[in-house]
Amino acid sequence: MTIFQDVDFLQILEQIREKGYCFCSNLIAPECLENLKQEVETLEFKPGNRNQVPLNQGTTYQVWQSHARAYFYLDQPEVPTANKLCHSLGEWIQDYSEIYSELKSWKPTEIGYQIYRNQQDHITPHRDRWSDQLLSVTLTLKGTAQIKIYEPQTDPPDYSKIDLIDSFEASSGTVMFLRAPGFGSGKQVIHEVMPPKEIPRWILNLRMREKLLKPPQKRFYD
Repeated sequence: MTIFQDVDFLQILEQIREKGYCFCSNLIAPECLENLKQEVETLEFKPGNRNQVPLNQGTTYQVWQSHARAYFYLDQPEVPTANKLCHSLGEWIQDYSEIYSELKSWKPTEIGYQIYRNQQDHITPHRDRWSDQLLSVTLTLKGTAQIKIYEPQTDPPDYSKIDLIDSFEASSGTVMFLRAPGFGSGKQVIHEVMPPKEIPRWILNLRMREKLLKPPQKRFYD
């Protein structure tokens, strides 16, 4: 299976390290993309909703979200195509460790499929978990949605006081890279996932994390 297309990956890494994010539209080969879509059809998804009680409730950085998800550790047999993508992406990025030595050990350890089921599903402005390492990768498999990038006005951040600095139309085959602790400044970018314009929207999150992200408790489900 062909996984990647010919792109200037060094330029991508430079932008992630300096700006904190990079959007790509021609990285994943069509064959790999189609196989990932077929994989989605075989999985069982659970609600990941926080419509009633937000994450970080009562803080200046609380987050509302709504979607369905299925998360796996690397090399679980349920997700063979995503496993191949993780290993190949890790090897590819490690090829640049002579330039960025911190990347020599990077490989996604968590595979997270998400489905945005309707035009209410979204995630409000947020930063990813502080325990993420080096790089975070989000691949859109199907559907479209706008992703917004923000700069905080305060430190620590107040998600009600942020400035929009960039946006990106995520569609089938597009990839968003985000800087995570350990790469460059390690400062994580505030971003927002808008409701999908075309439904359903399927995405694949790849993260290097020690612990698998667990779904919210049942009391948070809608």
